[in-house]
Amino acid sequence: MPKRLRHGDKQQQIYALIDPRDNTTRYVGRSDDVDYRFYQHLQGGDGRQTKHWIKELLQQGFSPILQILETIEDTSKPLEKAREREDYWIGVKLGQGCNLLNSFGATRAYPQPQSKIVQTDTPRSTRSMSKVRELRIKAALNVSRLAILADVSRPTIEKMENVEPVRPIL
Repeated sequence: MPKRLRHGDKQQQIYALIDPRDNTTRYVGRSDDVDYRFYQHLQGGDGRQTKHWIKELLQQGFSPILQILETIEDTSKPLEKAREREDYWIGVKLGQGCNLLNSFGATRAYPQPQSKIVQTDTPRSTRSMSKVRELRIKAALNVSRLAILADVSRPTIEKMENVEPVRPIL
């Protein structure tokens, strides 16, 4: 286990986890101790989809590739700046077509064999995007961040994006 950095040694960094099988970015995050955070990822300290993806990689003899996207040099409000830059990088990666596991619409950790995919009448790529999802992406927010800002649960946001019914008050 890596040793945690001392408080005085910490600086905020934005990082990506990349799938070594196809070199696609699957996760964008921020941390004041990237080595320790990467260790946490490998130990399963994540959301369900990211945890599943990493477990799958490890079972196949792979490990995610850690890439530092940016180091926050602004010392006046480093956490605030890091959150802003994390949202920026999530927007960049989404704009590049990355299917981020810590962002919208991730239903599977990695494309599953054809036999496990449930077929629908309309291919996923041709389905129209809900207005909620469209506006969230334009605002460069991930589902978790929007849920916090809107003061509703993450599942509520996901239901709204999938055009599923939610209570009118929400």
